[in-house]
Amino acid sequence: MIVIQPNFWTDQPSVAALQRMVDSGRFMLAAQFSITSEDPSRLAVIRVYRNLEPTARTGKDLEIKLPPLRGAISRRL
Repeated sequence: MIVIQPNFWTDQPSVAALQRMVDSGRFMLAAQFSITSEDPSRLAVIRVYRNLEPTARTGKDLEIKLPPLRGAISRRL
């Protein structure tokens, strides 16, 4: 499953790559809900996608760097 706010932080290369992967057809939209902020003009949506092509474990490490958060997401595949 992937939870994403479409087109949010896509100026960051790692987030843009994630957005492209989600839009590739490999994922199916499973749920969607609206979110709001203190500014009513800033309505947005959160989408939850289900992976249609699970991958086999490779034993390799994957890291997605998130510079705005000063961190990264990593996982052994």
